[in-house]
Amino acid sequence: MCFDTTSANTGAINGACTILQQKIGRPLVSLACCHHVHELVLEKAFSTCLGSSSGPEITIFSRFKDYWSYINQSAINPPTNEDLPLTLVSKRDDLIQGLKRLLQTKQPRDDYKELAELSIFSSASLFRRPRSVAKERFIERVGWRYHDESIRKACFTTLSRHFWYLSEDLIGLSLFDSRLPVSDKQAIVHNVQAILYDEGAEEPAKRINLPSSQVPAATLPFFATKYSLRLFEALDIKTDFLSANPRKWQEEESYVEACRRIEGLRVVNDTAERGVALIQSFNLRLTKDEEQRQFLLQVVEAHRHQQPGTSKASLPRLSRPQ
Repeated sequence: MCFDTTSANTGAINGACTILQQKIGRPLVSLACCHHVHELVLEKAFSTCLGSSSGPEITIFSRFKDYWSYINQSAINPPTNEDLPLTLVSKRDDLIQGLKRLLQTKQPRDDYKELAELSIFSSASLFRRPRSVAKERFIERVGWRYHDESIRKACFTTLSRHFWYLSEDLIGLSLFDSRLPVSDKQAIVHNVQAILYDEGAEEPAKRINLPSSQVPAATLPFFATKYSLRLFEALDIKTDFLSANPRKWQEEESYVEACRRIEGLRVVNDTAERGVALIQSFNLRLTKDEEQRQFLLQVVEAHRHQQPGTSKASLPRLSRPQ
């Protein structure tokens, strides 16, 4: 179950996630949308720098767009390698090529498409005229880079309210990550089993409270509790491989099957947002018959898969009859 972390979804009593689990009659794996969480952090960084925006448009970007034609673009000094982080400089070419392949093979949402294009321009030290600032309210903010203690504190405060993937329910996902050291996997299994059989163990906190001063020293095993096994119950995963050495988990059939199920989890809710946008665009527009409306939505969705682009350049070229 992937969702945006708004109170309408995450409310303990009337939240959509709570009601959905009640209707189904069993607990689900709760996965906060990664895109949504990152958007909140970036938005907080921007508002801390330039103040919050009360309208759909951002004045500074609107003014910049209007005056673009008066700017001497030949006098613009693009950022050099010294202005960019070392990690970005070493991977810049791979990043640009990967983003270009993404735009050519898929049809991302408008805001993520704009983010990919802006990342290409920024990484390649290029400039272009800004587009509509109304629909890109969030994405345009990515271009601002500040190094300030107030920005760090504001971003961490926002991020600390979204430590979903460090919850006791989801910490078990790290056991299926090949990048996690074997020692950490052993420690997670040990902590879960130690707490599980310790009748005097305290109940874990419902919300993770991790001060910024403790972040450098925090490790994944620290967040493992007896509730970490609920992930296996929700996904109907066998736990016999936990008794084996993590170095030999790949030889366990139950672990291989568990990896297959874990890899199928969706950590972004773009599919749901696309579905909402689709029904809003075509609901009651061409037909009022429910059966025909369902056929219409399927046809539109199938066409979008066949034709990922919306520009003239992406349209197939038809040969003229001889």
